[in-house]
Amino acid sequence: TGPGGGAGGVEVASIQLVSSSPTLNSDASGNTKLTITAVVKDAGNAIVEEVPVSFSTSSGSITVTKPTTDAAGTAIAELTNGLDPASRAITVTAQAGGVSAQVTINVVGTDVTISGPGSLALGDSGNYRITVRDAQGAGISGRLVTVSSATGNTLSASSLTTDVNGQVT
Repeated sequence: TGPGGGAGGVEVASIQLVSSSPTLNSDASGNTKLTITAVVKDAGNAIVEEVPVSFSTSSGSITVTKPTTDAAGTAIAELTNGLDPASRAITVTAQAGGVSAQVTINVVGTDVTISGPGSLALGDSGNYRITVRDAQGAGISGRLVTVSSATGNTLSASSLTTDVNGQVT
């Protein structure tokens, strides 16, 4: 490889980084995957073959399935949410020959629902259930849920942790 990381002395000038989808489901099992493709080019926009590409991510998990560019100039990785179903943005970075590119993937689908009385008479109390689910509708256990009253009502607890069904009461 040459000084810019390309085969035969060709310098890497740019990386185009694309994802198979702009969103990733908030799958608590971590089975949902996206394909991240890096296309490496020289200064003349010609693809560059035989260049090692490294991938990193701000969260989730990344598995590099093709670490060196092929005849199409592509290197490939797979991204999962890393068993973290929280809604968030994940930034994936690809780097080759001193050049880098980023793509942002949004983890989506986590849902929070509250059930209980819609209103209470002065002095009454009510029980409420909060459920946290992933994009597949499965309860998310072990998540801290913070609750408050917009009108300053007394609450039995302000922080609760979801049970195995993704619920707190």
